[in-house]
This record gives sequence, C-alpha cells and structure tokens, in this order.
Amino acid sequence: MDINLLKKIVFMLIVSLFFTTGTATPCSSFTLQNGKTLIFGRNLDESSDIPGFVITNKRGVSKQSVTFKYLLTGEVNIERSFKWESKYGSVTFNNWAVDLPDGGINEKGLFIEEMTLIKTVFPDNPPQKKMFMNQWIQYILDTCESVDEVLQSAGDISLDGWGWHFFIADKTGKSGVIEFLDGKPVMYAGDDLPVPLLCNSTYKKEMDNLKTFEGFGGDKKIYVSDNDIKHRFEKGAYLLKSYNPNKDKSAVDYGFFLLKTITNPKWNKLAKIYDVTNKRIYFYTNESKSIKFINFDSFDYLCTTPQKVLFDIHSDLSGNISNEFINYSYELNLKECFKGMGPMKKDPGMAAYFKSRGTSIDQVILRIAEHMKTNQCTDSKLR
Repeated sequence: MDINLLKKIVFMLIVSLFFTTGTATPCSSFTLQNGKTLIFGRNLDESSDIPGFVITNKRGVSKQSVTFKYLLTGEVNIERSFKWESKYGSVTFNNWAVDLPDGGINEKGLFIEEMTLIKTVFPDNPPQKKMFMNQWIQYILDTCESVDEVLQSAGDISLDGWGWHFFIADKTGKSGVIEFLDGKPVMYAGDDLPVPLLCNSTYKKEMDNLKTFEGFGGDKKIYVSDNDIKHRFEKGAYLLKSYNPNKDKSAVDYGFFLLKTITNPKWNKLAKIYDVTNKRIYFYTNESKSIKFINFDSFDYLCTTPQKVLFDIHSDLSGNISNEFINYSYELNLKECFKGMGPMKKDPGMAAYFKSRGTSIDQVILRIAEHMKTNQCTDSKLR
C-alpha cells in the first residue's frame, strides 16, 4: 500500500477516535421560514456518547488562532497564526472545550452548524492564515452578522481538521452552505440554495437526487413515515415545503417533528431548535428527553462579566433553564476536556500514537484547555 495513503488512513482513524463528532453520522440542519415564522434546526447523530455544554461567548474579547496540528503536536507556525476581536456575543454548544464549538447563534441572529462530509478537502494556501475548523465556527460567530459576510470571508482562512461542511443562516431567513471540495470552497445561497437543508452528502448530490422525486420534478414518492434514513434529505425537503402555520403545530414543535423524521433514532444524541423570532434556543438529548429552552436575552455579552455555562447538556432539567447557568472557569474547561477525551488514556494504541508524535494525551488535553487563557477583554467600546 502507498505509504502516504496509509498515513492518511491512520490519521482519519485517529481523528474518528479523538473527537466525538468526527465519524460519518447522519446529522442535519435546516431553516424554516413562513411569514413571521423563522426557526433553525439541527440534529447531532453519533454512534458513541456525546459530552458537552452550552456556553455564552462575549463581545470585545481578543483571541488567538490555533490549528488542529498544534493541538495534536504542540507545533506552532507563527507566520500563519493571527488574532481577532469578537464583535458579537453568542451562545454555542461545545463538545469539549471553550471557543471550539460544534455550532451556535450570535446576538445578530447568525447561525452556523457543521455536518460530516467525508469528501471534504480543506484548502491549504501558505502563507494564508490557518485555524482549526471548530475554532473557525466561533470566529464566524464572533465577527459576522449575515450569511453574505460569511460567504465573502470563507476563502480568506485555511482550515484544518477533518471532513465537515457547514450550514449557515441569518435573521433575514437567508441560508447558505459552505463545502470544501478538492481544496476549494464551494458555496450555495439564494437561488442556488432552493432547499435550505443540509445533511451528509454534497449539496449538489442531494439536489440532483431530490429532482427525481414528486413535487421536485420527478415521479418517485416520498414516504415521510418510513424509517429509511437514506431518504432523509428528501423527507426534510418535503416537510419544509409542506409547512402551513395556519394548520400545523407551532413552528418549534414542527421543527422537532422534522428533526425526528430525518434522524437515526438509535444514534440521535442532540436535537436543537433556534427560535429566531422569540430569541429562544430549545433542545433535548438522548439522556434527557425533556425539552428545555434558553432565553438568549437572559445573558449579557459584556466581556467584563464572566461567561455563563450549562455544564452538562444531559442535565435532568426541563422548561426554562436560563437560570441554571453558572460562571465558567479554566477549571471547568479542564474538567470538560478530561471528561470528553480522558477515555483515550485507556487505549494503548492512542498512547503509542501520541508518543510517536513527541507528545501525550494529557499534553493534548492541556493544550486544548489552556488555550482559553489567551482570551483577553480588550475593547472598552464593546464593554
């Protein structure tokens, strides 16, 4: 076998073990807009257990970029690192560390989530600045307020990590998709995005297939009630098109119904609905089935006050949980990192891999946790 191909295979195996959302699982995101109704939805499906927390992120904070390579090995490339200052506050869902979210929404109503896309090949354009793809999600929420701004900036920074593509939407109801194929950004929005939905195939492939179904140009039938997750994009597209606010349940309830229809029920770990109109975030998990919600305006986003965190997304809570958030700290961040990645220490193969790279699992965890110490409240205008 070609040695470079072998290295790539080993690397992807490490990634799939190292980070919980690295495997090819049936995740999905969508926008539903009808009149005054505007919601965003997101499923996280994963074969293994998912740790995580919900956190507020402040405006006016100076931050330092990191790469996936740095987190793995400690190797720093100063020429490709950079700093930025957060313009907007946000609420994000993070699996294992502050500033490395899986997705979220900012105070301007900009929403971004990731889905696995195995075909992803990120551009790498030295000396262009470079950052880890999780951190890029936070960077987008920190610095952009519209889909157009995100699309305009998508090619400005090289990303590293593994196979993800991204669904974005904003408070106007505009949605977008960003994919990185053959080392180039591929983007859809406006007329190029007739169905505001994204799963785990390229958007073009999903739309080409959708055109063979009834209601979208073809003659194949869409069976919403079946359990076949192979047709979840088609089912999701049908449900988005069919929503009638005068006849159907509330937009939030309908959104959860849509998510349940297109999920893998054995693997679904987290379902979220962002109610943009009422500034609420609803969610439930596989371990805590009761729907909970967060009032976005219950928090301030001043960098002079502590970040707030719901430390465990699986907490046995229901209803309004905005008052359940506590002050975040480095100690909590470190604890969450060990909770999410500590089990790797039991795997001799993982320990040997990191040793061969001149590092250890504990050092990797510490690099991830300690990165938050570089954040500084700096801009008095944004306080």
